[in-house]
Amino acid sequence: MNVLRMVFSLFLGAITFLSCSIHKPVVKDVIGIYQSKDGKPFTKLEINKDNTFSYQQVSGLYDSRSKGKWKLQGSDLILISDDYFKSDMIEVIEKENIQSKQLQLYDSYKKPFVNSLVKFKVGNLFLERITNEKGIILIDDSWIIDSFYINTNIDEVYSYSVKEMNTSFEVILYIDDLSMEFFNNEKLVVNRNSLVLKKHKLFK
Repeated sequence: MNVLRMVFSLFLGAITFLSCSIHKPVVKDVIGIYQSKDGKPFTKLEINKDNTFSYQQVSGLYDSRSKGKWKLQGSDLILISDDYFKSDMIEVIEKENIQSKQLQLYDSYKKPFVNSLVKFKVGNLFLERITNEKGIILIDDSWIIDSFYINTNIDEVYSYSVKEMNTSFEVILYIDDLSMEFFNNEKLVVNRNSLVLKKHKLFK
């Protein structure tokens, strides 16, 4: 009798586990305002009906915000911030340049980075060059570049692995801004009345 009772309990447990694991959120489930309960740091995420979101995290003098679009992908909620909130990242456009190869370096406002050190990895060598007054470095046609490392004049270091070997590079640097948070296809774990964002549990 005890054996039958144990088997029955295991069967019910398995059904409960499966019913929870196959739960997939729908739009009406995720819409709402989510906040941290302990307040350390205070985090707030608003999921709107029009597939937009707004985010805020406050901890002492630190106040970070973001806005963008959200979507459901299976059982995950995905956040994609607007480009305006890009921060502390590098964006590289590789271009074919028949006349001469070059690297052009500027910020999100198209202002060139002058006198910035760039280290090019060419085979087993690291070759250093400095950007000119237009933020440009001319690249020798014989170089087969694997990657490069940029050290700006504000002591930020960025790296990039090259996809195409024979190209020029248009490089945009988004300098670290603690007032902005950029979510690039950020996956959130969704439960019935809560979600988890970067290890922070938020509740409706």
